[in-house]
Amino acid sequence: MCLYSDSCSVCHGITHACASTFWLNMHLHLVASLVLLFCIHLVVMETDNKRALRSSGSTDELASDKRLKLVKELVRHSGASRTTLTKVLQSLQDLGMLRGICDTTSMSSHLRSVRAAIENDAVHAITPYGKLFRSIDLPIYDPDQRHADELHFVHPMALLHFLCDCNASLFGIVKAAADRCDGRLRIVLYIDEINPGNPLAPDPNQMLQAVYWCIPELPFWFLRRKDSWWIFCLVRTKTVKRLDGEITELLKLILHTFYSHHPADDSFAKACYVKNDSSSVVITCEFGGVLADEKGLKEALGIMGQAGNDPCFSCLNIRNRWVNCSGPGGLQKFWDPAVEDRKPCTDDHVNAIVGRLRTASTGGRTALKKLQTDLGVNYEPHGVLFDRHLMTNILSPSAMYIRDWMHTYASNGVAGTHVALVVNKLDTVGCGIEVVQDR
Repeated sequence: MCLYSDSCSVCHGITHACASTFWLNMHLHLVASLVLLFCIHLVVMETDNKRALRSSGSTDELASDKRLKLVKELVRHSGASRTTLTKVLQSLQDLGMLRGICDTTSMSSHLRSVRAAIENDAVHAITPYGKLFRSIDLPIYDPDQRHADELHFVHPMALLHFLCDCNASLFGIVKAAADRCDGRLRIVLYIDEINPGNPLAPDPNQMLQAVYWCIPELPFWFLRRKDSWWIFCLVRTKTVKRLDGEITELLKLILHTFYSHHPADDSFAKACYVKNDSSSVVITCEFGGVLADEKGLKEALGIMGQAGNDPCFSCLNIRNRWVNCSGPGGLQKFWDPAVEDRKPCTDDHVNAIVGRLRTASTGGRTALKKLQTDLGVNYEPHGVLFDRHLMTNILSPSAMYIRDWMHTYASNGVAGTHVALVVNKLDTVGCGIEVVQDR
């Protein structure tokens, strides 16, 4: 039977249904057109209102909010620098693609928007580990002081989660390192004193202790960049000196932030969750050690250094220049070239030293002072070596002593001596320092 026959009820029903659908679609198109016209009318009215309110500054605030939202999305997904984002906004503005969002043509205005998006996003960010910026009261007891001294810091777990969430590239290298190491990474702290003023005329009241941290399992090309060392805190040296244990007590407080002993608190020893979009990874981080120069390491661990009979924290049989090493025991001076005869220090040795100092602290002060000199370690009950939680669960004291090669070799160290010897030798064959500098 013909599909288009009038006598076919089926075809007649289909035709009627098609006609009804046709008129329904026409009706919907008409409604959609009216809605579109109404939206265009609203946009035109909003544009007129913007022009009318431009003199009052309301448009600038609205444009600033929209531009801030746009920049936040660019910051979140692009991972570009501030300068690059500023140039992108300027290019979009020049092409007319930001019309209705912002009317400014100034590079400085775009740069301010980028800074506001980055800084405000961080200041007000809430992560699974809370806010980025925290503070704790320092254990400084001064009856004449009305308010307690505070240590302001950037919470490390919150910071790592925030950075990975904002930057897909960083999350990628963290996840790759976690996959390579079965999720077990390490954390290394860097401590150094800095002078924010004139380096040739330092003001003791302005000196700061700067504390940074990094994950050494990340790629070497990344660790060579300053952005791979994340800030933990800046605290004035004069404030640290008011602590009973000074630098070593500060290190103890810092490590308790990374590795809290409270079961309800977050800790890198338990787990740290980071994500980017739909991807995520859970890592744990052991404490790898403290990176500093010899002075910084001495203060961080509360040891005596060159003032003690045992000047080397890493070796058991090294003795200072005034100690007689001729007896049994294989003692050496620190300049002895027989490196193969060195006896490395272990965690058991450090724990034994701490135990002996604790026992001696209950006796006379003279005997304690002599034992400190013999062992090369100060008895500092507020220090990191005398914290039972850290020494039992977190620290490997024999491995945490990491000498900064820059201070040891490059800055007033072996490298400078070798370069001087080479230059002097070249001078004897007619190749003076001016030739070396020109080449």
